[in-house]
Amino acid sequence: MTIEVEVQKIMRDALPGVVKSIGKIATDANASATKRLEAMGVLLRVVRGPNHRAADSAEIAAGHDARIALSDAAPFLEQIVKSHKSKHIRSRAAKLANHISKLEIPSR
Repeated sequence: MTIEVEVQKIMRDALPGVVKSIGKIATDANASATKRLEAMGVLLRVVRGPNHRAADSAEIAAGHDARIALSDAAPFLEQIVKSHKSKHIRSRAAKLANHISKLEIPSR
């Protein structure tokens, strides 16, 4: 087994825990707006999956969990768009809200 294959296996095995941790940041009311937006950006990348190959079962399951976390975090985006003092952060939140609105959110 090559080092690249071993690293990919480690990353796939860690993916559920990573999604869970990042989902907590995305929904944490005590986290800064910037950190929450960054977490949501990472979750969107997980939802989109790999660029140059088909997603495996672990990646598909992680995408499912990431969609749920994004659904839980979405109300925060509305608050940011309406009330944050930074135009840049409001713009980023609006873009994320737009992307999330296009996702199919699975039932729990």
